[in-house]
Parts: sequence; C-alpha cells; structure tokens
Amino acid sequence: MNRVRQVQARPRIALYSHDTMGLGHIRRNQLIANTLAAPPLNANVLLITGVREGGAFPVPHGIDSISLPAYCKEADGSYGARSLDIGVAHLSRLRSDLIDMALRSFTPDLFIADNVPLGALNELAPALKRMRADGDTRCVLGLRDILDDPATVAREWTVRGNFDAIRDYYDAVWIYGDPALYDTERKYGFPEDVAAKTSYLGLLDPCPPSECAPFAENGKRLILCSAGGGQDGFELAQSFAAAALPHDATGMIVTGPFMPKDKRDELHALAQQRDNLDIVEAIYDPIPLLCRADSVIGMAGYNTVNEMLALGKRALLVPRMV
Repeated sequence: MNRVRQVQARPRIALYSHDTMGLGHIRRNQLIANTLAAPPLNANVLLITGVREGGAFPVPHGIDSISLPAYCKEADGSYGARSLDIGVAHLSRLRSDLIDMALRSFTPDLFIADNVPLGALNELAPALKRMRADGDTRCVLGLRDILDDPATVAREWTVRGNFDAIRDYYDAVWIYGDPALYDTERKYGFPEDVAAKTSYLGLLDPCPPSECAPFAENGKRLILCSAGGGQDGFELAQSFAAAALPHDATGMIVTGPFMPKDKRDELHALAQQRDNLDIVEAIYDPIPLLCRADSVIGMAGYNTVNEMLALGKRALLVPRMV
C-alpha cells in the first residue's frame, strides 16, 4: 500500500550522478541544485555524487552532498575500483546500498537521476524499485541533449534496457536542450510512450554573458588550457606547456583532479622552466576563471563546449578519441 506523506514547506529533492570519468555530471547537477535551492522553491537538496571530489564544490545554504566510493573507467569502457582494493561487484553493491540508505532516510519528494536510468552498473535499481513501490517520490531522468552518435546510443540503450527502465521507474524525462537545435527524441528513436514523458528544459546557462568579460592581468591576456577531469588530458596539457605563447599573453593549465600525480609533476617541471605559464591542479567552480580568459583550449567535453558558447569565448577544442 502506498504511503501518503505530507510535503514539507521546503520540498526535498535528491540528485544523483554516477561520475565515472570527469566532472561534467556533477557540475550539471550542481547547477540544477543551485536553482532548486534558490527562491521561489527554496528546496532542501541532497546531491549524491560518484566521486569524493563532488564534496569540494562550493554550495549555498540548502544543499549538501554525499560522495560514493569511486569507480574508475578503463580505456575499454569497463569499470574498476578507483581507490578501494575490492572487486567491482563488491564496490557496486556497496554504492547501491549507500544510495538506497541515503534516499530512504532523506525521503525526497523528487529524485533526479543524471544520464543513466539505472545508474552505473545498475546501482540505482534497488532504490528505484523501492521508491516506486512506496509511491512517495516522483522520479525524473535528466539527459543532456546530445548523448553520443545515434548508432552508439541505440546499441548501448538496448543492452542496458534503458527504455524499459524509464517505463518502469520514471515519471518524466527532462532534456537539457532545445529540439530546434537537436531533436533528441527523434535522433535516438524514443518510443511513443517514452516521448510522451519527455520535456525540453532548454540549455543550462552557467553564467549570463553580461556578467563575464576577459580582462588583462599585469597587462597580459590569459590563455587557458583546461584538461577536463584530467584522466586523459595529459597530452593536451603537455602540448600546451611546450607551445610558444604570444608576447602579450600568459598561459595557465588546469590539470583536473583525476590527472595522475606523475603527469602533474611533469607539467610542474615544464612550467618551472618558463615565466609565462602557471599550473593549477583543480578548480571546482571554473566560471570565474573562464571569464578572465581571453581564449581557451579544451578537450571538447559537453560542459566545456556549452560554457564556451554561453560565455562567448574564443576556443580551440581537441576532442578525446574515446
């Protein structure tokens, strides 16, 4: 029997991101959380993040986070434990238990899962089944508009049973995009019943352009190189560190928190040989730094591209190969 629970004056909203590579999912959920916690909704928001770095993001009052023991994503697409010396099956059970425990205790009115309907390695399944049986929580799947090429999405979504998961567990699908730019439903062949649950919210804007303009520091322009999360960004950063810069510019490399220490040490050694290059290992709110930059070199991650477009920055994008 469904339990009826009176909604609190301040609604409770939980957001989940699986976070196996990079920080884009966390940053997207944080941007949504900031809006939900602000007037007029003034929600209490719990962020469930897949890596401990999720707890390093600055958050306003009304938001807090739980970090799960982390996966790492291998080059072949498989998962392993990032830090714990346990098998991936054990880690998956641990993460799943922690997610369900947190949601059971927090009792959200709304649950928003980012990108993966059943979570990484199906870790959301127990919590989704329980929340559907209890009937207290509305569940929403949030998707960026461009997921991958249509053939890859069709193959992966079929293997993972994503459309069935949406049918069974989700009340709505929110697409962070505009169908005039990219018709996600049509491109990825959403079945009619799933398309009926789907709404487009528009692209998420990290910062109004009127609030962001580059400025010279010590009379020099800033050229920024961002390696994303850093796990696979060393070659880009190394190439930037070896490149000649204009005489009126200074360079900065943001390595990202996932770049291996030996690679970060190598970049620091390169920077010590120059007087116009700085190394920063991690910045969890990149917008102020991006606003300072005259131009940006990045890895063409989804969030990076959106931020460059939203902020009107000149950019050179070097996509990863996987």
